[in-house]
Amino acid sequence: MQKLDRIVRLIAKAGAIFAGLCVVAMMFLVTFDVLGRQLFASPIKGAYAITQNILMPCSFFTALPMCYLAGILPKVEGPLKRASGKIRNVNTIIVMLFELIMFGLMFFGGFNYTRIGFMDKLGVDMDGTVVRIYPMYLIIPIGFGITFLAVILVNLYKGNQVTDNEVSNKDEASL
Repeated sequence: MQKLDRIVRLIAKAGAIFAGLCVVAMMFLVTFDVLGRQLFASPIKGAYAITQNILMPCSFFTALPMCYLAGILPKVEGPLKRASGKIRNVNTIIVMLFELIMFGLMFFGGFNYTRIGFMDKLGVDMDGTVVRIYPMYLIIPIGFGITFLAVILVNLYKGNQVTDNEVSNKDEASL
């Protein structure tokens, strides 16, 4: 299980780096498109379609597992921190099951959407040229599938791992 945890965390980190590169590419594409449009009256052909249909999904779906692992996604556990141990345990199990069901359904829905995209060879119009983007749809189920594994791993190791905040607090206390 620790190998699987390490692999999922490595894939999530690689996805976050890829998402960052997509955001930087999006920034440059939009900047050069605006500069080309305003200064030279010649925008980059298909810049909007590339941003909307390729770079935005890549930046979102590849960063999703790392967002979950880092704890950025909101949790329902906050109001019940003062509750008794039994209520807190029941709540944790309910939240975990909800997250598993939610990300599992998103994984299978994304996989079905990808399958339909491959069968229909979906594409977008980029200034008169149809560009096939259906291979990009693979990112959707991959992102949700890795997040699904992250939900399982985080909840399996919740009591066994020390969080980054606890480590930094212990380091500060030792100084």
